[in-house]
Amino acid sequence: DTADLRHVVTAFILLDGVQQDETLRRALAVVFAVRDRFGAQILDLGFADKGAALVLTWGAEQRHENDVERALSALLHLRSAWASVGLPPFRVGVTRRRMFVGMGGGTQRRTLALYGRGVALAARIAVQCAWGEILTDAPIAQGATRSHTLKALGGRALKGFSEPVPVHRLLQVRSAEATHTPRGLMIGR
Repeated sequence: DTADLRHVVTAFILLDGVQQDETLRRALAVVFAVRDRFGAQILDLGFADKGAALVLTWGAEQRHENDVERALSALLHLRSAWASVGLPPFRVGVTRRRMFVGMGGGTQRRTLALYGRGVALAARIAVQCAWGEILTDAPIAQGATRSHTLKALGGRALKGFSEPVPVHRLLQVRSAEATHTPRGLMIGR
């Protein structure tokens, strides 16, 4: 087993009205379809007294040069597909941070583990969202200037972070071509 430091895109998704019933089956069908199409990793799905939360990552297990663009396109698609099957809106915090990535657990059950501030920051940003909203940190916004339209909302005071954290609202994809076109000139192909 190997572990290393990687830049990981994390989406912390707070779910409203999804319980361990028929809504969960519909929700997971949508999540699996988006995962397969956009290369996401499902890190966690949990239920607590305040509701359910889903954590998706890009770049933890398998890296792509366009993980930021893939993640944002996936989340916009997820929001649209979610509504089309009659599920209530969710809220999302998205971050890109360098985190320690490795396998955790015992000999019988192992899972991908992420250690760093990225997941906690994504969760804090998600709490700041309105239902149906997707907010990102500054590294996500900087990595998506060609592919997506975002609106800067200024700094937010977040629990556990000493300085205000600049956040951006994800608005839309600029163009389908922008999310899939490699940067730079390809030579020798």
